Amino acid sequence: MNGRPARASKLLLPWLAALPFASAACGHSNGGAAGPVDGGPATDGQAADAPDAPSCPTAEGLDAGAYPIPTPASIQFAAKAALPSGEQLLFNDWNPQPNTVSSLTPDGATSTVVFAIYRAWSLGVSHDGKSIAFSCGDPDQQADFGLQIGDSIQQTWIYDVPTQAIHLVAHGNINDECHTFGPGDTTLWVCRRYDFAEEGDGGDLTGTNKGYRIGQIALPSNEFTFLTADESSTSTYALYPQPTGDGQSVYYSTSQNVSATETKSTVLDMPLPCGASSVARASAHEPVLSPDGTRYVYADDTDTGALHASNLDGTMGVKLTSEAGTNAAWSPDGTQVAYLFYDGTAGCSHIDVVKSDGSTATSPTRLRDCGKTGEFITELAWFVEP
Repeated sequence: MNGRPARASKLLLPWLAALPFASAACGHSNGGAAGPVDGGPATDGQAADAPDAPSCPTAEGLDAGAYPIPTPASIQFAAKAALPSGEQLLFNDWNPQPNTVSSLTPDGATSTVVFAIYRAWSLGVSHDGKSIAFSCGDPDQQADFGLQIGDSIQQTWIYDVPTQAIHLVAHGNINDECHTFGPGDTTLWVCRRYDFAEEGDGGDLTGTNKGYRIGQIALPSNEFTFLTADESSTSTYALYPQPTGDGQSVYYSTSQNVSATETKSTVLDMPLPCGASSVARASAHEPVLSPDGTRYVYADDTDTGALHASNLDGTMGVKLTSEAGTNAAWSPDGTQVAYLFYDGTAGCSHIDVVKSDGSTATSPTRLRDCGKTGEFITELAWFVEP
């Protein structure tokens, strides 16, 4: 069992929803409050939902020196094959075995296992294709952190494509997800939970933590800065950072548990660094900017989580899928969008692809059938490897 949010489905899988801190889903909730009738940008009256502008917070509570430092061997890393050149999709298999990260040709015909790791969950590829940032579980979690819920701790690593080696970027009492490289690959953005409480010998799996906040890791110094405030007291979590190409702002979504059965999600735009966020779209989550930065895909909570796309100002909206989709990834030329579709019968997520103009919303192409491969895929990236 895992106590983390189900990025694999973004719909809070029933077995995860029952766990103590799975409700802080990394953008997985649907059924939020109704947004604009036409699905467009929020009105001025909705802007009050945006959080107050924080000053750039400090990385309090992150004393990494208090914990053992993991090594490639301790997380069971093994290089398997060189990353193929050309256009490809990167995906993981979060199953207990074989714990792999693989590439897939855009036609779905050929896959290559790139490396093995202990339960890789989140990943992101640099713009130059030379680095893969990822987080994974810690096999020594219970001994080192006193935490019994599986994969509470997820520390960030970078796989160097040319050398096929990995190095540690962030460690300690943290759980990093939403890995996204910033402009010029000089920063790495994450959504982070931190300060997990140790669990008692009596098996009390409370798993309390500080919720999700968005942070930025400077590369190569690895200096970390929180860019959103701690709003765990209101059950509001900041997720899915998408920095713009000019480095002037970041789009992200917040998820707020407003009741035991309802979660409200909102896409926000925040000037950098740490400006006042404004509502870009109500009742939506998981924004993904297009390669040229002029549009974004989002999951529409007013349409049962189906994927839509629009210009940044909310105009030229189009429906991309007729089904709920997660982990959207634009093709490098911006003409297609791959995504994960959770199959409740199979208990896993397929890789599907549609055209970004909405013309194939009811007829997606299946690139990877998890029911046939047995994979538990939780993350996608679409890029060109030189």
